[in-house]
Amino acid sequence: MSDFQSRQYVTSSTSQRQYTSGTKDNIRSVTQDRVEQVITRETPKVQQTTVEVEQRSATKIPRMQSQQVLRTQTQGFVGGQSYISNMAAIPQIGYQGNYSVQQNCVAAQPLCMNVIVVSKEEIEAPWRLECEYLQSLIAELEKRKEVQVVEKIVEKDKIVVDNSKVELLEAQLRQLRLENDSLQMQLQSMRGEIQLRSSQSEDLATKEREFFNIRLKFESQIKDLEDQLRRLQDENGRLRKENNELLIKLRDYETKIAMLSSEIERLTYTIKVKEGDLEEWRLRCEQLESEGQTVIQEKVTYLSSEVEVWKQKFIKVNHDYNECQEQLTMCQAELEALKKGQKKEVVVSSSRVVTRTGGTTTTSSIGQTRGSRTYEQFQP
Repeated sequence: MSDFQSRQYVTSSTSQRQYTSGTKDNIRSVTQDRVEQVITRETPKVQQTTVEVEQRSATKIPRMQSQQVLRTQTQGFVGGQSYISNMAAIPQIGYQGNYSVQQNCVAAQPLCMNVIVVSKEEIEAPWRLECEYLQSLIAELEKRKEVQVVEKIVEKDKIVVDNSKVELLEAQLRQLRLENDSLQMQLQSMRGEIQLRSSQSEDLATKEREFFNIRLKFESQIKDLEDQLRRLQDENGRLRKENNELLIKLRDYETKIAMLSSEIERLTYTIKVKEGDLEEWRLRCEQLESEGQTVIQEKVTYLSSEVEVWKQKFIKVNHDYNECQEQLTMCQAELEALKKGQKKEVVVSSSRVVTRTGGTTTTSSIGQTRGSRTYEQFQP
């Protein structure tokens, strides 16, 4: 609840309480004013009647004593002492019961209200006492009027009174009776007003209790809403923090994406360049392959011809070698025969087999003598 609402709430509760107490004070002041007016209006008449009675019965001691007693009571009534003492006996309107009143509002509290719980008996008690006091006052006035009437009747029997004075006293008596009737009517009206004020005070007390219950209900609702608002604020702060973290990550990712995009563009350009170079090298490779095949074919043809030439040369050299080998064999055989001192007939038979397999030539020559046979195999 805001400060303005709390101030408004305290002001409204204070104004209601002031209205209730002010209404009761107004009723009490109006009643006192009316009683004082009646007393002020009746005082000269009672004093005049008392003086006349004293003058007429000055010779009789018993009556003088009764008149002195009456005068003392009347003077006490006229002087206001009896009224003041009786009024002092009337309890002032104050609410004393089993309840507590908050007089001072602490500034730190959000709400401050003075709550007064008053029972019906506590409200009606001062007015009931005041009504009883008024009834006793009216009864006392009636008794005094009756005493005055009796004294007037006694004086009329014993003392010769002027008819004009008797008529005047009777007129005063009738006037006092009329005033008594008017006071009775005023008392009845005051009783009705008191009952009305009592019902109004009960309604105010009921409304005050309802207002107190509604205030408690609203306070609980406000507390729940404040707790909910606090939870929502915490959740909002947490979500805001997560949002900031996600924004930071998003910026990082955007930076990385920008870097990767630039890198991708660079690599794409490099790939295009490399593809161009690759195509160029592929063309050059094809050209070199075609040229190499031509050169290789030419070299193969040339080398094939060279191989044939060298093959023929080899065959010829091999043939010459074989012949030389045969001659060497024969010479060795003859040398051995000479060494042994024996002369033997040497029979030489030779055969040569030439086999060509995969470019390899094998030559076999056999030399035979009479007592031995020799096999030789040559492989270049």
